[in-house]
Amino acid sequence: MSGQLELAPGKLAHPSGALWLVESGVLLVAGANLGYGWARHRRPDPAPVFDGGAQKRLGALVEELKPRTLVLLGDPAHAPQPAREWAGAFGRLRPLLTDEWRQGDVVALYGSLPKAPVPGGHILVFGHLRPFATIEDRTGARRRLPAFLRSRRAIVLPAFSPFSGGIDVTRGIPGELRELLGRGPVQVALTTGRRVVPLQFRGGG
Repeated sequence: MSGQLELAPGKLAHPSGALWLVESGVLLVAGANLGYGWARHRRPDPAPVFDGGAQKRLGALVEELKPRTLVLLGDPAHAPQPAREWAGAFGRLRPLLTDEWRQGDVVALYGSLPKAPVPGGHILVFGHLRPFATIEDRTGARRRLPAFLRSRRAIVLPAFSPFSGGIDVTRGIPGELRELLGRGPVQVALTTGRRVVPLQFRGGG
């Protein structure tokens, strides 16, 4: 799929909302919520069982990019044995569920604090804040689009699943997020599902 945007050398924002690390063949995904359907299925609840198409889209993404490693940052393991229940969903590739992952110059976190110091020059990738922006079309209809954020020290991933909440950056970067991103400008890039569209750099202190 075209429409990707390079946020840093070899680190591509994919229209799906995933971050594709080209050289290492790693696909980073935040807020996939793959266990949602299984959790609903086990409850005495008449509501339909579905996951918003997250598993199907993730399967298609794996088929497209053929990553060596699929990292699901902090994905809630609603299923008692997610590895067994998801077996075969992505071919031979088994997703890695984790709150922290390190390789090369990347430290990917589901939370805000790393377990160990981060060396200088490394890029922090945050998966728990899940930014989005609300846009309005010519008819006045509003639509919420997942957003990637990029500062000098960090990348923040949008949610992969429509069931995941997040932080609205339409009117600016909230204080908690501003602190994690560090000083300097922040690039906002929205994904339509087909392409990643860069917006402006927002100033910072």
